[in-house]
Amino acid sequence: MKNTISILLTVVLFFISCGNEGPEPINYNRDACEFCKMTISESRFAAQLITVKGRVYKFDDLQCLLQYDQTNKEVPVKNYYIANFSANKALIDAKSAYFVKSETLRSPMGGNVAAFAEQKTAAAYASKNQTDIVEWKDLNNTVQTEGGNKHDEMQHH
Repeated sequence: MKNTISILLTVVLFFISCGNEGPEPINYNRDACEFCKMTISESRFAAQLITVKGRVYKFDDLQCLLQYDQTNKEVPVKNYYIANFSANKALIDAKSAYFVKSETLRSPMGGNVAAFAEQKTAAAYASKNQTDIVEWKDLNNTVQTEGGNKHDEMQHH
C-alpha cells in the first residue's frame, strides 16, 4: 500500500512540476505589465514571457517585454508569446510569428509592432503600411533603437 501511494504521489508531483506548456490567459483591464506597471488593456499588443521555472510575466507591449528581457538577462526564458494582431486575444509563439513595425500601429508603449501567425497576413499588412516583415531574432535591435525611450517618457509624465 505504501509503494502505491508513493508512486501515485511521485506521478502527481511530476505532472504538477511540468506546468503549463502554453501561454497563460491575460486578464485584460486587470493584469499589470511587469515592466511599466500599466494595466494591460489592448489585446492586440499584449506579450508574455515564461521562465524555465514556469514563472509568467505579462506585458502591455512588445517594447516592454524586450526591455524587461534586456535588463533581466539572468532570468532564463523558456518561451515568449505575443498577441496575434489579427486574432483577438490569441497569444502565439513569438519565435514563429511574423512581425510588422509601423508608426501607424500606435501601441501602448511605442513599440508599434504587430505580430501575425501567418506570413501572408503579415505581408499584406506590411505592404499596406509600406514597410517590411521583421523576424523575431532582429526585433530586439529594431525596437530598442527606434522606440526605446517611450517607456522613459511615459514614466516621467
